[in-house]
Amino acid sequence: MQFDSAQLGAKAFQVEHRLPDGFAGRRLAGANILAAQHPLFGTIIQQEFSNTQYSIRYHFFDVLQPFTLKGSQAAARLTSFLSVRSTLDYDIQGIGNVYLRQGQFALLHNEERPAVANFFKAKPHEFMEISWMDEPLQSLFNPFRLLEKLFEPLSKHRHGFFLSPKPRPAGIQALDGVGRILNNVQDPAISRHFFEAQTKEFLLWLLIESGKRDIPSTQLTQKQRDLITAIGNRVLGIYDKEFQLADLAQEAGMNETSFKNGFREIFGDSFSRLHMAARMNEARRLLAETRLSPKQIAQMVNYKLTTSFITRFREHFNYPPSAVPRDGMNNDTE
Repeated sequence: MQFDSAQLGAKAFQVEHRLPDGFAGRRLAGANILAAQHPLFGTIIQQEFSNTQYSIRYHFFDVLQPFTLKGSQAAARLTSFLSVRSTLDYDIQGIGNVYLRQGQFALLHNEERPAVANFFKAKPHEFMEISWMDEPLQSLFNPFRLLEKLFEPLSKHRHGFFLSPKPRPAGIQALDGVGRILNNVQDPAISRHFFEAQTKEFLLWLLIESGKRDIPSTQLTQKQRDLITAIGNRVLGIYDKEFQLADLAQEAGMNETSFKNGFREIFGDSFSRLHMAARMNEARRLLAETRLSPKQIAQMVNYKLTTSFITRFREHFNYPPSAVPRDGMNNDTE
């Protein structure tokens, strides 16, 4: 979704084309920036990297009160939406509503359409949106027959359609892909090739998830689903503490098996795997964006021994903490 800087200015947002001073969020290397701040509504930051084959948009919203924001959804052969943090709620004229819980994705084929972003809770939101034109999709056409629908005449589908019939969990590989795209520190001359490879791998994982059979629905009430979602969203953002599944199930008022199955159904993977991935991604962010030592970072993601942290980091990312560039610092992590 694209936001109009003139519209934001008309709503008394202070609009700039650079990241705000002191911005500590994730950055998309080489991106065009649209940043808007309002004392009552909060901060909106859109980072966009585009070329003729694909575009990457990373949206950050620090919402201070509920509001809606008009924009437009750009035409693309295929667009993926992924809610990285909190809930994504877009209404696209003539197509429908994109409502995604944290960690879920949807795939869309569309012409350019007016759209509205809805924010119902005062909290930070982060979304990743990637669009592809024809060429990057050609090599995936044969193994993923669901892509055939994309190349049917648009008149058959009018304004567009959802390729995935309902939101699905993105899976740990796609979520890790978001981190790799946003933690790109390559030379600008190399970034285009890096993004090309990473966006294709990201799409590959989403297509694999789209082709999976639905996980059998657990017999949970809506109240239990809401509890599991709330608990999951909270504890996946706590990196310095170990959680026992039995304790989380007790908090939800459920037995351990029902909670475990319900969590996997809602979030797309086990709690232990997702929590480990969240801790590793936080560690990589801290390595890249702060001057904290590896020992300090290890403690912040619940490792008493720095050596154990380094081993797990290497296993997770296939490179050691010392390989993460540290904002101009000399690395001496090992």
